[in-house]
Amino acid sequence: PGNEVGLMGMVCHPPPLLKSWIRPWIEWTAVSSCIITARFNSRFKNTTVIQVYAPTNESTHDEKDDFYDQLQATFDTCNRHHRVVIVVGDLNANVGEVNKDVEGIMGKHGLGNMNDNSE
Repeated sequence: PGNEVGLMGMVCHPPPLLKSWIRPWIEWTAVSSCIITARFNSRFKNTTVIQVYAPTNESTHDEKDDFYDQLQATFDTCNRHHRVVIVVGDLNANVGEVNKDVEGIMGKHGLGNMNDNSE
């Protein structure tokens, strides 16, 4: 695990060919095998969606650091061009049940125990 090539990645499938999707959709960009962006024009604000698949908890710290550095750089670039940036995807994190000091972020419905990826 962690040394195999080609075991992580994402597939970008264009939305159904509906006029309501095609018109606002500007472009999508594969930043890496784990990060893609899609840019949309909306009626009031330009929006970028960043779709991610983060390294698993078993990945090395260097792999995780590289991923989050790349995600931050992607976010910073998108934030300069669009007023709304949404990050979605699988961050491979278990937040656990304890929400002390993060109640406003996590709420009270976490499950299990926190893992390293949720810090």
